[in-house]
Order: sequence, then structure tokens, then C-alpha cells
Amino acid sequence: MTPSRPAPPRDACTRYSVLECLLIGDLRDLLEDSPDDETRRGLLKIVDELLNLLPNEFEHEDQGGRFADICEQNPN
Repeated sequence: MTPSRPAPPRDACTRYSVLECLLIGDLRDLLEDSPDDETRRGLLKIVDELLNLLPNEFEHEDQGGRFADICEQNPN
């Protein structure tokens, strides 16, 4: 059984989202570069970090998702 992580606070989730956007931008830049060993190492680091952030996103979505506050304030 895998120990569960404590749920991150909402402001931490925002930071994760910003970090994801930055990493995805870096990933796009590296994919446009010519392939070499340095590019490969950079790609691996970015993909590893994005995969490390995934559990935090899933935990946040389990708590109501990104737009839970908006949906509560403005129900259909």
C-alpha cells in the first residue's frame, strides 16, 4: 500500500499549475531544438518533474477540481 500524501493547500495547486505551464513551455522549446545528448537530458528532467506533479493535480481534482469555487458561487 502506498502512503498517501497530504492534500496541498489551494495556493500550492495554483503554484503547481504555473510550474506545469512553465515546464510545458520548456518542453516545447526542447522539442524544437536539434536532438542531442543535452536535449535528451533536459527532456528527461522535464518529463520526470511533470510526472512528479501529477499526483498533486489528481488530489486537487478529487477535492472538487480547479473550478469548484466558481461552480459553487455560480451554479447553473
